[in-house]
Amino acid sequence: MSALTAEKQEVVEVALRSGELRALLEILEYVEGAAPRDDAREMARRICSDLSLMARDGREGLDEHREALTYAEEQR
Repeated sequence: MSALTAEKQEVVEVALRSGELRALLEILEYVEGAAPRDDAREMARRICSDLSLMARDGREGLDEHREALTYAEEQR
């Protein structure tokens, strides 16, 4: 989780094909379903949610969709 809570992170734009994004989301959903109820499961759920919302809302919603970062900061 330290990667999510590092200071002064720059925004990186990564071009993905829609199929690649769907595959990444499916992997995260698998981790969420297969992992025991622990930090990995919750982090996968939150990253999946953030990616889905950012894909839908674009860069404008970048700061609004930070569930995973918020969760990581709470675990410190």
